Amino acid sequence: MKNRSILRKIYTLIYLIAFILPVGFGMIDQVLEVSAVEPVNGNYYISDYESKEEATKSSDTLNEQIYAEGVTLLKNEGNALPLTTGSKISLFGKNSLNILRSGSGSSSGSGSSNVNMQQALLNAGLQLNPTLINFYNDNSASGTGRGTAPSNGNVPSGYNTGETPVSMYTTAVESSYENYNDAAIVVFQRIAGEGFDLPRTMTWNGSSYGTWSTQQLVPGARKADDHYLQLDQNESDLLKYLGARFNKVIVLLNTGSQFEVGFLDDPTHYGYHENIKAALWIGYPGGNGLNALGKILKGEINPSGKVSDTYARDFKQDPSWMNFGNNLDNFGNQYANLPSSGGHGGGGYRNNYVYYKEGIYVGYRYYETRGYTDGEAWYKNAVVYPFGHGLSYTTFNQEIISSNLEAGSVINEESVIEVTVKVTNIGLVAGKDTIQLYYTAPYIDGEIEKSHVVLGAIGKTKTLQPNESQEIIVTLKARDMASYDFSDANNNGFKGYELDAGSYSIKVMRNAHETIDSFDLVVNQNIKITTDEASGNEIENRFDNVSDEINTYLSRNDWVGTYPTTEFKIQASTEIQNEVLEWLNYNPADEGQPYYSSTMPTRGNVK
Repeated sequence: MKNRSILRKIYTLIYLIAFILPVGFGMIDQVLEVSAVEPVNGNYYISDYESKEEATKSSDTLNEQIYAEGVTLLKNEGNALPLTTGSKISLFGKNSLNILRSGSGSSSGSGSSNVNMQQALLNAGLQLNPTLINFYNDNSASGTGRGTAPSNGNVPSGYNTGETPVSMYTTAVESSYENYNDAAIVVFQRIAGEGFDLPRTMTWNGSSYGTWSTQQLVPGARKADDHYLQLDQNESDLLKYLGARFNKVIVLLNTGSQFEVGFLDDPTHYGYHENIKAALWIGYPGGNGLNALGKILKGEINPSGKVSDTYARDFKQDPSWMNFGNNLDNFGNQYANLPSSGGHGGGGYRNNYVYYKEGIYVGYRYYETRGYTDGEAWYKNAVVYPFGHGLSYTTFNQEIISSNLEAGSVINEESVIEVTVKVTNIGLVAGKDTIQLYYTAPYIDGEIEKSHVVLGAIGKTKTLQPNESQEIIVTLKARDMASYDFSDANNNGFKGYELDAGSYSIKVMRNAHETIDSFDLVVNQNIKITTDEASGNEIENRFDNVSDEINTYLSRNDWVGTYPTTEFKIQASTEIQNEVLEWLNYNPADEGQPYYSSTMPTRGNVK
């Protein structure tokens, strides 16, 4: 409990800063008169711009550039993209004209430079179906669209996507497709943010969070135990509807999260149709990023983004799914012995705990490792797109042309590995490519847990013209390949970072699953790394009291036997109870501070 008052003051300052300075592309200039500055005499700043308008224009340009680099082409069957100038497009999705520019919470923005989807496509030289746009703009005809996220940060509840049911498309609307049938572009979106986790259920009674028996399906839900990151009934119906009416359907995912996209490649999926030819993850574009999206759809910009997570086929089959409860479980992951009332506002602090039993096997580290141990059939059944996936309108060749260390060289913790990769555009149009350098460390059954592959370094080319090449050096420190042994799993009397003896494979890969070129280096004997490279401080365990409360972590040595199970109604330890009661009884006004939200520690003892 020491220094708690000081910590509270620090937390309050951070909280206030987070709300005073909005986070979002192109928004800083709306808070300050300048958006880019340089120090003068070490103690004050001058503007790089003569006016706010000039600063705004510069920030818009930067935002568009950043956004263009990140948009990711997931699928492009039969070169469905890019579209040609003057293509006649039908734009679908109730929320397509109400694009999500950022997540919820502290990030927000507004301004005259904001560009919507309709403007972006028109700016790119595409022609849009006006009947369809008028239909979506008329809420009495097409529904009200997405609503406000439920304001409850503790229990993720169902959330209505607001998609228009296909039964609402009238004969007059359908007849308009004939003149705008070069492609159907459909926008699906998902939102999350501060105080609103992504729902693991599609039920909510509209006002409170009771037991399962009091809940109702949100509009458009297929069933109660669906989750928010998969198509709902209205969306899957829409894809089938479009596939039957258009030869080319293009899906845009307006979300900050990965999404269940089995409908893009699995004929048995409830949302699949063979005419879904292309898909892009478009993220959150900020104010004017959609201008870049229009240019990508037209081919003026070649997409070069790569996904930063694995696009799994079924999120419920991910071990991390087992960490959380939801309102279908009747608040199953809330501490059973903490106050359910009282404190500031009277809501109590029973809260939700999370047991991270999957250990290191999060995201691609789970899927790539289990795919290695359980085989390619398991992997294809589990993964749609691997970490690092992203297509282009052109084709690239990559090869390792040199390294500062020859294959078979012996390395130690001081070694630095420099790999020179030659990238050549062997396609027909200009574009950029990303170099992804991974490593595979030796694994010994039952000892330190290790992912089969780990991303070690990345690089990106300039825009390469057809037949043009570029050589890029990517660098990896040997000590960064060390694995953390928090429990002395190898019984050598040491807890900390270790480089196990054995062969380390250095790999240039297309993504986390496809190897392009590789070579091996050798560590002769186990190396213990005892100090932090930057600070020189001794490395030691800080969270043994937390780790000890989980009896079994997921292990690649026994996936089935160590697979996580959900722990319900945990009894909080005496230490946690005391901490929670102190938080509940604390009044910031006693110290002259404003009220702020606080988060209870999330650990407990299973009784």
